[in-house]
Amino acid sequence: MVRRSLAPALILMVAAASGCKTTQPTLAPAQDAQIEFLSVATTVSLYEVWDTQLVTVTSASDGTSVQTVQDLGLWCDVSASSAQQTRQDAKYPFRFAVEIERIPAGTANVERLTADSYRSNYASLTAYDDSSPETPSKHAVDWNQELSVPGANPAVYLSLKNGRRISTASRDFIETLKIASGTATSYGSVCPIGGTSSARNLGDPAVAGSPSTFGVQVNAGDVITVKARSDPNPGASALFIGTTTPSFGSRASLAGKNVTLVGRSSSAQPSEGISYSFTAR
Repeated sequence: MVRRSLAPALILMVAAASGCKTTQPTLAPAQDAQIEFLSVATTVSLYEVWDTQLVTVTSASDGTSVQTVQDLGLWCDVSASSAQQTRQDAKYPFRFAVEIERIPAGTANVERLTADSYRSNYASLTAYDDSSPETPSKHAVDWNQELSVPGANPAVYLSLKNGRRISTASRDFIETLKIASGTATSYGSVCPIGGTSSARNLGDPAVAGSPSTFGVQVNAGDVITVKARSDPNPGASALFIGTTTPSFGSRASLAGKNVTLVGRSSSAQPSEGISYSFTAR
């Protein structure tokens, strides 16, 4: 009988095994998700505006004079060119309430990512029209308007400075006091709204306290849900000119790329609200 030794073969197998490296699957790294909200108006009105002061100069018999200056706010006019009276598809600031949640992969646990105050209050804001101001065409950038007759004492005139053409959706227009039209102290201003209520401070664009967009780190399989509703009375916070109300929508990106949203991510009637979800891949 021939006997064969298995020892050499076993030695070779052990040696080969000792040189092998085994690896376990690694988890995909967390990714940055960004959630953004946007309101767009089909058409917004443009006004040519100037920072205006009422200047009174009283002359004395000894040749001296006393000048008093009163800030009046924005004095408005409209370009004679119809092409310079409106802007198409402009951002428009909307206040809105929002709730953002996460369901971690493989669980049914719901993690609320935004504070309750942002769900119950219109404390978030979409972006203003940030288009660059244009040069006015109706008057010079800086000019004066005489209000008193020549030689009168005191002499009274308007000082109009920093003329620019801006939209009613710009932060400049919304936040600055405007001279009401149609009154004895309008001095020819045609602002669509005026007086103390014409200056409205909406604050900085933000999503639940996060500037401009809301960011969150997600792992593969995480589900993010978003619910939002806009202010049902937008005229109380911003000045809407025109017959159509701006749309209200949202979009999300993952590692800089847009993701597919499931649900309602935009609305032509903002009061209807939006609600959607997406899954990190």
